This record gives sequence, C-alpha cells and structure tokens, in this order.
Amino acid sequence: SLSKAATNTSNGLPAISSTSSATDYIHIRVGRYQSSAPGSVVTQRMNRASARLQEMMPNRLESASVILMCRWMAYAGDPILVEELLFRPVHSLIDQSLHSRLGATTTNGDGFGIGWYGERPEPAVFKSVHPAWNDRNLREVAGQIRTPLMFAHIRASTGTPVQRSNCHPFRYGRWLWMHNGSVASYPDLKRDLMMAVDPSLYADIEGSTDSENLFFLALTFGLTDDPVTGVERAVGFVEDVARRHGVEHPIQMTVATTDGVSMWA
Repeated sequence: SLSKAATNTSNGLPAISSTSSATDYIHIRVGRYQSSAPGSVVTQRMNRASARLQEMMPNRLESASVILMCRWMAYAGDPILVEELLFRPVHSLIDQSLHSRLGATTTNGDGFGIGWYGERPEPAVFKSVHPAWNDRNLREVAGQIRTPLMFAHIRASTGTPVQRSNCHPFRYGRWLWMHNGSVASYPDLKRDLMMAVDPSLYADIEGSTDSENLFFLALTFGLTDDPVTGVERAVGFVEDVARRHGVEHPIQMTVATTDGVSMWA
C-alpha cells in the first residue's frame, strides 16, 4: 500500500525527495502564493532513482526489459524565477539533459516541458521537442516566469514518437502530472489500458505515451479526490492487465502530481 509523509522544513533546510517506486510518497501542502514549506524542493534524478531501485528491488530489475529513462524536477515554495531552478545550479536539470554522468542514458534530448502556476488556478505549460539545452525560447521565458510551484521534465523516449503531445508534464484541469519510467510491453497492453479510461476523460488524451495513459487511469480511479489511492488503484489495474497478458513486473515509475495547492511525489 502507499504511504504518505508530510514534509518537515522546520529546520529551515529545503525538503528534498528522490522517490523511486510507487510505494513511496511525499505530500507537500503548498498553498497559493504563500507556501507552508518555504523554499521546499522535491527533486528526482535518474541516478538516485536507479540506485534506490537496485537496493529495493534487485530481482525485479534483473527481469525488467526497460530501464527508467527520463528526469524530472518539482519545486514548491516561495515564488522564484524558473531560471534559478533550471539553469543556475551547477548540476541543473538542463545540465543533466546534455551530459549526465550517471544513469541509463547520457542525454535526454527527446523534448522537454515545464508546467507552472501563476495568476489562475489552472497551470500553464510550455513544451517543445527540441533538446532542453538548445532551446532559446525556454531561456527567454525562464527569466520572466516567477512561480511558487513548477514541474520540469526532460524526456528520453522509450519508444513512443518524439512529439509535443508526448512531452511531460501532462495537464487536466488544474492538475499536472509527470512520470519517469515505463509500462513494460505497453503496445500489447495499450488497448486494454486505454479502454479503461473513463469516457468523460478520454477525449482529453492528446499523445500516445504510457505515461499519459497512466495519468488518465489515475484520474479515472479517483486521483482528484484522493491522489495516493488513485495512483495506487491505477498501478494495480496495470498489474492486473499485464498479468493477463503474461507480463511480469510491468511498472517502473517515479511520479509527481499536483493540483496547485498540494503536491504528491
């Protein structure tokens, strides 16, 4: 079952998480423009996720056919310029997208996306199929956007096309979602997984990734009412479908989602 832990920043240090499986969750209450955890950051990097997965599930990794590929970062705290998060750190997400020292891939050049909250309850998204390190528009907007909550994702495709609609984060209403990992044998499972999405949600699916499919399954299973349970039920459903198709250990994932007020990762 999923566990939910509140982030503690009473010592004044940033709250950092590098969750590595669907059984570890961190919940941050952000608030609108006034963070309850000033300066808190939730960040996930491929190398840390891989190491922790190896420690936690070595046998499952040995039989897995696909290795986690993407990288993401999430920020929640006092309003900050996006460039301070994406470009200024020595080992920033943009730096990692070009030359990763650890991880399954040395570059993440199959597109990127950022999602952030500003004047409205619904988030804005900016995505591109260009490599994040070489997109001048990203550098331009990053120096002008100030936000208390941001998702950023750099993509290395596991097989689905490189196109804007397949770039994270995905959006539905006021919700954002991003994912690192894969659904094993997704082409074989895709029809069953897509047909399980609630008909009222189906038309909002824009791309062809397992990540977006998983998001809409979580929405179908109650993400907006109880995010932890919604994700848990979605993962359980994928495992049931995979079992019927003879696929073992179908889920590899780290995931983050937010409604602009709280964040789960």
